[in-house]
Amino acid sequence: MLQSIRNRAQGVFAWIILILICIPFLFWGIQNYIDGGEEQPIAVVGDKELFQRDVTRAYQMMASGMGELGQFDESTLRILALKNLIDQEVLQQVVLDQGYVIGDGQIRETINQIPYFRGANGFDKDKYESGLKTQGMSEAYFIAQMRQRMRIGQLRNGVTGSAFSTATELNRFLNLRDQKRTIEYLKVSLTESESELSASEIEAYYREHESSFQNAEQVSVEYVELAIADLGKKIEISDEALVEHYESQQDLFTRKERRKVSHILAAVNSQDDLDADAVALRRIQEAREALERGEPFSLVAEKLSDDPVSRKQGGDLGLINRGDMDKDFEKAAFALDLGGVSGIVKTGFGYHLIKVTELEAGEVRPFATVRGDVEKSYRSQQAEDIFYELGESLAQISYENPDSLLPAAENADLEVKSSELFTRNEQEGFGANKKIVEAAFSEQVLEGKNSDPIEIAADRVMVLRMKEHRPATTKRLDEVRGQVVAQIRIQNAMDGAKDQASDLMDALKNGKSLLKLAKSNQLTLYKPGAIGRDNDKAPRRLIQKVFKAAKPENGHPVPIQVALPTGEQLVAVLLEVKNGVPVGQVVNEKEKDMATKWLIGQVGNAEFSDLLDQFREDAEISILEDKQ
Repeated sequence: MLQSIRNRAQGVFAWIILILICIPFLFWGIQNYIDGGEEQPIAVVGDKELFQRDVTRAYQMMASGMGELGQFDESTLRILALKNLIDQEVLQQVVLDQGYVIGDGQIRETINQIPYFRGANGFDKDKYESGLKTQGMSEAYFIAQMRQRMRIGQLRNGVTGSAFSTATELNRFLNLRDQKRTIEYLKVSLTESESELSASEIEAYYREHESSFQNAEQVSVEYVELAIADLGKKIEISDEALVEHYESQQDLFTRKERRKVSHILAAVNSQDDLDADAVALRRIQEAREALERGEPFSLVAEKLSDDPVSRKQGGDLGLINRGDMDKDFEKAAFALDLGGVSGIVKTGFGYHLIKVTELEAGEVRPFATVRGDVEKSYRSQQAEDIFYELGESLAQISYENPDSLLPAAENADLEVKSSELFTRNEQEGFGANKKIVEAAFSEQVLEGKNSDPIEIAADRVMVLRMKEHRPATTKRLDEVRGQVVAQIRIQNAMDGAKDQASDLMDALKNGKSLLKLAKSNQLTLYKPGAIGRDNDKAPRRLIQKVFKAAKPENGHPVPIQVALPTGEQLVAVLLEVKNGVPVGQVVNEKEKDMATKWLIGQVGNAEFSDLLDQFREDAEISILEDKQ
């Protein structure tokens, strides 16, 4: 089965998106500051141990990615982070056991296509190298992580690429998707009573809901912060040092020879498929023959190339440097003169014809013209080296001296700073940073210990400790009496609306019409008519419940009651259900194609999920301690 899947796995362009999604997981940032002794694993997959620090990193990245989505449950997110790590390890072991292979050329081409590393003229090697260096990551480690995820991507794409749907499934899907349901509804609004509330009512409500009338828990902290930008300002500069840096880092200040190239690609998605290889070779020969007949390179590329990105630009790949492309592609491209077209070139992606459309000669920029860049580079390099050294000692010393920040501050020549009081839900200022909040309100810090190092950003690390802690306190009744009264009135109004809606539902079930109920209760009758699942003519909650309701039988409307977030109530009747495209009916071909692709995608994802479940069952997985 897995061999069949592998044969269907798509080429580089099919899983570039997967790699883009995984980029944050490649950039773990600063690695472990300190092992902290013999740490016990919290899970084991086969012979691979997973530690709490692994879960914490995965959790922090997930939480960071959800930063704009509002509140989320921390414990649930940590459980999900551990599950994702286990699934990733299970898949990694499967693809290794089954012999999935990712070649160096495939990795190089994929990295070249990642926008994170691209500049105005294509792949930017300086951005690539500086990005890795900023994260304290070696190129070998980064490529190893890429290879791991691309193997898994090969497996996933093989499964999803083998999915299919039948005509019956497609028609059933269109039938449900385009279904229309005819409804009418009333809205029961909130009506607040002006009657006086007794003291006992107010007192009882206050006591029952004391947790709603609290001064939020607050904390202020002392902290030391290590930042590359601050370290760079302290670096002493001399002309001799800058000249030496300029000469040792000549590549940084050299404009290398670049060539603007175009190509025509006949892709081969599986190197083991000899028939596919022969077909691709014939296609690239046809393209060469077209060029020999005098057809413009750009038009042939638009018509015949399998590269979906460059094809739209007549095969244009932009300016390339040495080292950017597959070695065979690069050798051919840099051997051509301006305007020259190569012979057929074979790479890991298939067969190419290459044309050089522009030459840009290389040159070493004089020191005098780049002195500012040299100084910036020198400061950055020196500061980064110091940053990682001090980062390790900051973690070590703050760990060894848990009751004070002074030893760590003195060692790194840092100032111990203080924050104002802040809550868990601060919206601005120092306490608005979720990583700081998580550390400040952690059990470790509230017990009076230094926090673990907090990676605020790739170039900023902080250690903090509690300065002052103010637990949450309940406000006195006389402070919140007006708020309590307002909440009682709202709650009473919501209860009244709910009771009225229930009475209306009972009347509908007893055969009364919605129109008569609207008149007798002086309510407006809304008639949005036949609505679809994505309709905006009725409240979203009502539409969702309408499409979950049973169909009307024998002409009897189906009554529906829905509560809105405001406490208002909707009472509706479902009058008619009209299906979408009848089974077997021909639909617009473009619409049919889009629906088929979506349906196949859902089937493929479900099949991969089922396969992952099977892999999990077969794997040896032990959860040793639930710390997440």
